[in-house]
Amino acid sequence: VMPQDPITAVPAISGAFMVMRRSAIEHVGLLDEGYFMHCEDLDWCKRCELAGLPIAFVPHAAVIHAKGVSSKSRPVGVLWNLHRGMARFFDKFYGAEGSRWLTALVKLGIYSSFTLRAGLGALGSIVRRIRRRT
Repeated sequence: VMPQDPITAVPAISGAFMVMRRSAIEHVGLLDEGYFMHCEDLDWCKRCELAGLPIAFVPHAAVIHAKGVSSKSRPVGVLWNLHRGMARFFDKFYGAEGSRWLTALVKLGIYSSFTLRAGLGALGSIVRRIRRRT
């Protein structure tokens, strides 16, 4: 990304670095405290979209984000909150529109993904411990 690149309209941006006008916050409300650590940024972007407020990516703005620093001490807990946030987001914005079968399939996908990722993470941890001992 070069400094001369134009500001671009996007459907959502990462909460790692967001700036919002006070008037927009007053219009759509604060971040939803029902989320923990993940998906509150997508929720905010979705509420802006529904309110007709634009979301923009500003390529010449820069920030350093120490990705994963908060999650190293409790990776499974963080992973759980990510997937719980996805389920909350789906319920809040799409759950009422869809059929029970669609909702069940989406939730199955979300929570089976958590189970798979947590299981693989645990397996990887065991393998690393075994390798350190040898």
